[in-house]
Amino acid sequence: MKENINYLICIVGATGVGKSALAIELAKYFKTAVVSSDSRQIYREMDIGTNKILPSEMANIPHYLLDIVNPNEDYDVAQFEKDALNLLEKLYKETNVVILAGGTGFYIDAIIKGMNSLPIVSKEIRKLVQDDLNIKGIEYLLSELKEKDFICWEQIDRKNPRRITRAIEVLRSSALPFSSFKNKDSINRDFEVILIGLELETSLLNTKINERVIKMLKMGLINEVKALLSKGYDANLNAMQTIGYKETIAFLNNELTENELITQIQNHTRQYAKRQRTWFKKDTSIKWFHPAEANLIIQHIESQIKTLR
Repeated sequence: MKENINYLICIVGATGVGKSALAIELAKYFKTAVVSSDSRQIYREMDIGTNKILPSEMANIPHYLLDIVNPNEDYDVAQFEKDALNLLEKLYKETNVVILAGGTGFYIDAIIKGMNSLPIVSKEIRKLVQDDLNIKGIEYLLSELKEKDFICWEQIDRKNPRRITRAIEVLRSSALPFSSFKNKDSINRDFEVILIGLELETSLLNTKINERVIKMLKMGLINEVKALLSKGYDANLNAMQTIGYKETIAFLNNELTENELITQIQNHTRQYAKRQRTWFKKDTSIKWFHPAEANLIIQHIESQIKTLR
């Protein structure tokens, strides 16, 4: 029997499916903390549009890797892997179970599978890629990505210019696909991973997403974006290209009506949820549940822990 095993319970699934609520239930049961694996909720002052959990909703459960950088600061998956592993090392000194919850597949893979070291990108290449984005547009870069790294093109968030330019920078710097830097082999982590996927019928999830967008606007999404812009955060920043923020900026620039604003955020969020489902469904090690099946999920986790001992 193995002794002193650490466990990382990963809750994955599409946006709006109920990951945060389940994470709190599991954290209460296992008397532990929740670590976020959401690439948008890392930003300070971006709460409503990222659907960040409120302090009043945390039920006194410690939450980590939220609000760790300002919207104008660079932060990538390699930095997230480093920060998350350092954090887990500290948490495992207090408990042998930690909950990881979020919908950014690339971040989750980095923690579980690791990443090979990315090449150093020169300032010249970075400038050329940025110039291509500004002059030729995002579709030009996506076309290059599709031709030279189809795997990355298939999975990447096409509404996220920073992620696209990063993939092109790596591709041009190394002449190797960005996707090739994902660690294909198992690596030794000092924890065992238990993957839990949450899923809802598509029509129900879409309804929840649509309702959540309306709620965000009622909570003050437009004022949140105005506040960010008033503090000097450029509309072209990677953070400001997040779904909900980009459309709201267009609305504030009189490029969209209020109804068009709502429709676009809803459409883009549903499209993002579809890409998330596609990403996670490829991982056969994920055990899928309905969000309301918390008791079954706990039974499954307990069973897995017994098996792994």
